[in-house]
Amino acid sequence: MSVRTRLLVWLVLPLLQVVIFAAVLDYRAVDRTVDEAFDRVLLNSAVAIGESVRPGEIAGTIRLSSDRLRSLLADPRDALDYRLIGSAGEHLGGNPALPLPADDADPAFYDLDFGGRALRVVRVVADTDAGVLTIVVAETRRKRDALLGNLHSALLVEDALLLGMTIALCLFAIRKALDPLARLAQLLAERSPTDLTPLATAGTPAELRPLAAALNRLFERLAASRDAQRRFVENAAHQLRTPLAGVKGQLELALAQVRRLPSRSESERQTELLALAQRLALAQDAHDRLARLTHQLLSLSRADQSTFELSGAQPVPLADLIDEVVELHVDQALARAQDLGAETESLAVAGSRWQLRELLSNLVDNAIRYTPEGGHITVRCGRDDGAAFLEVEDSGPGIALAERERVFERFHRVPGAAADGSGLGLAIVREIAQSHDAHIRLTDARGGGTIVRVIFRSAADEPAADA
Repeated sequence: MSVRTRLLVWLVLPLLQVVIFAAVLDYRAVDRTVDEAFDRVLLNSAVAIGESVRPGEIAGTIRLSSDRLRSLLADPRDALDYRLIGSAGEHLGGNPALPLPADDADPAFYDLDFGGRALRVVRVVADTDAGVLTIVVAETRRKRDALLGNLHSALLVEDALLLGMTIALCLFAIRKALDPLARLAQLLAERSPTDLTPLATAGTPAELRPLAAALNRLFERLAASRDAQRRFVENAAHQLRTPLAGVKGQLELALAQVRRLPSRSESERQTELLALAQRLALAQDAHDRLARLTHQLLSLSRADQSTFELSGAQPVPLADLIDEVVELHVDQALARAQDLGAETESLAVAGSRWQLRELLSNLVDNAIRYTPEGGHITVRCGRDDGAAFLEVEDSGPGIALAERERVFERFHRVPGAAADGSGLGLAIVREIAQSHDAHIRLTDARGGGTIVRVIFRSAADEPAADA
């Protein structure tokens, strides 16, 4: 349902209730006014009959003016009937079948169905020239019902016209009120996909300013994301181009040496084979760097595009995760004569197992690369003020305070670092930590080295099975 329809419904429904309520009150007021007016005329007729009564020539009788009765009873639309009763209850004139009301009010008005006709009746006690008489006058309801019908029809037409005009005015007002929203929608529809400039908020209605501000914040984030993506693609292309060029160059030189082998002497051939082996080893190293870089780029892309939410997380046992990652890197550490160990306790965090495995793998891989041969690396898990954490401690050269923020930037490497690397490992760690509502703390290790601790705000109480 559109906003315009919602507004119209919420405006018209209460208005319709008000109109119906007002119409009911109007109809009741009209009914009451018409009844009061006709009842007053009916009472006047009864009084007029009482005023026309004279004592009869015979005791106990009365005499009525025939001219007065003729004028009262001559209405062609409403038939008038009457009854005169003496003080002793004797019938003195008129229609003796007209019944009296049940109450003793004076005057007393009541409705009566008499002889198949709907009558309005009044009973009044009057002091006449012939004594105290009870006068009953009945009148059919034709004139008053006809007048009520005309008035009701007029009120219905007026109320319908009023409601129609009000709805039309509401539609016009809603359309004018929603014009700024329509203009905003048109402005957004006409924008190119690359136009992320902020919307102008000058002259914008107060109700639309939060929407415009939210859109501007969205445009700002999209622009930042677009710029970061462009920088990422440019840096990735540069980082990939170097190892690819190295592999290509070494293979071309190796191929040239192979082609020269048949024309060489035996001693020269042995020298060429040794040089060829060195070139193939260099090509292998470049290939390994390229494979690792590609893996890290894919991991970073997956971390950027992940729709992981803590509401759908599964408990991940940290001790099992550490054992798995240490086992994967033990050969790499042994090749550098490093002591790679683990200190664990039984606890779990809510998260994505593959992402946390990637986070820990990058931390361990960085520690192995930057720790000198013969050094030691320890992977831990535990609690920090009640919050679960993962930690990797190494005995490497450490990270200067000025570099501890920049090391999490993509493709940034610490100046003077001896180890080869792409500068993506800690960027991947930061992306995954942020998606798990965790923060990273870098501190110096005792005796030299670095401790990288990832502290989780959300943790499961008990370790669970492998998710």
